[in-house]
Amino acid sequence: MRISTLIVLLFLPFLSLCLCVSPLSLSDTEIWSLPLKPPKHHRNKYPLCSTNAECFKKGLPPLKPRSKTKRHELKARQSASATTVNGIIQVLNSSGTPIGYVSGTVNSTYGGYGMTSSAANAMSVSFSPNGNSPVTYTLSSSQRPSGFPYLGAVYGGGTSAMNFASTDYSYAFVTAVNTVIPVGPAVASASNNRFNSAKGTETSLFTYNSASGNIAATWTNTNSAAVSATIIYDVKFALFYLISNFSAFQKQFPNEGEYVVTWKLIPQ
Repeated sequence: MRISTLIVLLFLPFLSLCLCVSPLSLSDTEIWSLPLKPPKHHRNKYPLCSTNAECFKKGLPPLKPRSKTKRHELKARQSASATTVNGIIQVLNSSGTPIGYVSGTVNSTYGGYGMTSSAANAMSVSFSPNGNSPVTYTLSSSQRPSGFPYLGAVYGGGTSAMNFASTDYSYAFVTAVNTVIPVGPAVASASNNRFNSAKGTETSLFTYNSASGNIAATWTNTNSAAVSATIIYDVKFALFYLISNFSAFQKQFPNEGEYVVTWKLIPQ
């Protein structure tokens, strides 16, 4: 009895230590492209309605009065004969099969855009093509987040700030933006994008192939070099990203279920 009692006493400290240490979860050890628990300001900073009528319908207070100075309106840079294209954005998989649409509703948790299976809820955009030069897409007035009328992207990460490198995992989140940013390097401001990130925002990103209907994306680096971007859908966070190299991104974030997609405009 004395020997068994001694053994128990010897092992009690180790037993207590084991009980106090909890096992690590996957989220503790893995790297994610977004925080699993985003700050509350991402969810609550912006109004949940675009007009006072919509606010009253949802039982929310009216919007704050806006300045009459329209600083962020798109200035007329093209002739009156410029063609305006309108449509919704369909999503195709790598085989060219339609799998849904880009949602017209901004994600309330992160401030980006995800996917919907309904054409009625698809993102509706308008733009004036400019040959092979990327342009800014304007979001439908009935869908845009209050004060953020343009489609854009905000830099998420990579080996060189605000730059896409063909060999690394550089990426940007598709989001809504409050001002047109001309073709050129990203503008770092947390207030100009719905993601509330100051890592660098661009809006002049997209080109349109009228023959196929496909939409392509281009990111402009800090040295003004244009880099072709790949559009992916990240299943983990249910968001669309622009990335520079899919293999590198997948290696950096192997558990987000990401896959390459193509955006196609369905004229309306």
